[in-house]
Amino acid sequence: MMQRLIKDVNIVAIPLASKVHGEEYYRNVLSIFERILKALGVKFVDIVDSEEAVEGIDKRGIDAAFLIFLTGGTSKLGRLVAREFRDKPLVLIGHAFHNSSASMASTYSRLVSEGGYNLIPFVYRGGDSIIDLTRIYKAVRAAVALRKMRVVQLDADKLDGEGALFSEKIGASIVLVSRSELRKRLEEAKTKANRELKRLVERYDLGGVDKDKLLDPFTLYIVAEKVVEEFNAHAVTIDCFPFILEFKFTPCIALSMLLDEGIPAACEADYRALTLLALAQLLTGKPGWIGNFTDYDPVTRQLTFSHCTVATSVTEYSTLLPHFETGTPYAIEGRLRKQVYTIAAISPDYSVMAVAKAELLESGMLTGGRCRTQAILKIEETDPRPLTEKLVSNHHVLMVGDVRYELSVAAKVFGMKFIEY
Repeated sequence: MMQRLIKDVNIVAIPLASKVHGEEYYRNVLSIFERILKALGVKFVDIVDSEEAVEGIDKRGIDAAFLIFLTGGTSKLGRLVAREFRDKPLVLIGHAFHNSSASMASTYSRLVSEGGYNLIPFVYRGGDSIIDLTRIYKAVRAAVALRKMRVVQLDADKLDGEGALFSEKIGASIVLVSRSELRKRLEEAKTKANRELKRLVERYDLGGVDKDKLLDPFTLYIVAEKVVEEFNAHAVTIDCFPFILEFKFTPCIALSMLLDEGIPAACEADYRALTLLALAQLLTGKPGWIGNFTDYDPVTRQLTFSHCTVATSVTEYSTLLPHFETGTPYAIEGRLRKQVYTIAAISPDYSVMAVAKAELLESGMLTGGRCRTQAILKIEETDPRPLTEKLVSNHHVLMVGDVRYELSVAAKVFGMKFIEY
């Protein structure tokens, strides 16, 4: 679903040049950028070398723009183009010759002073910077894609303030499935769920699990899968505890299975975590995992998260246990693979994204009195204050690998301050 979403993103490169530097020179430079960016799917407009050419740019349907400063003497053109795309993410690209980077820096500093832009400045130097430029492209594409995302909130009769703020800040749309509609769909889907129950059985170690209690949680997955298809949606969320109290089983299995299918799915109707789960899927190709902040040792810099909806595809072993708080069926205990992760969180007002690189030390159900999947991580902290003084949220999302750079770009697209713990 998410991969389908990014195909609709339209990113355009706008090359800027001064005729003083000679057309042969800057067309040769342009060919270098065309080889790199066209391979990624970026479209190019004609070279902009005059104010009249700025007016001729077709702005329809453009989601983000890469301004390429082929030569110096282009800062005014850069500002004029940027003003035409003030509401779009703008990547400003300079290179090391013919005062290109000087014009890029001049444009960037003046636009920052004007305010109201989401800017990513970059100097292309060949070599490894090709990789960095590709990472910028993928991060911009992912963040822009979220603006086109459609989210289904299950068991919701009305949109609350959290959902409304998410739509305002991220730009995604939300479809509500009411409790009465959900109940009806659950009843209608039971026959199909019973027939396809082996899809669940194959995913988990079910030793000690009461298999008679698996049908209802799996039926919710079948319903969610159908609703996503029906509404042409890309992600799912649900407010777990009201649902559990009403239906007497958890949505944990359904959310875990959706995540395994590449569909971001967030518990507790946490739209900030859903934003990060969607970024995790687009940036890494793997599901993220929501974790509750559970414990922190300021001496060892070891951090513990716990939660119950982990996707099996990021674990080396998974089983089912009664839900921690309610004892209802079922929560997932998963043992995450030992590797490097990025942890990320967004503040309640969407003004800050905080991240850290972390190494997994141990995971699984390590102790009682906590959610069933637990993870102890050693994190890299750049700020000497204890983590507890820097937290921007309870829920954090673990993402496979080190994607701090990509997240810093995504934060700029959303107009968030980016910090590293």
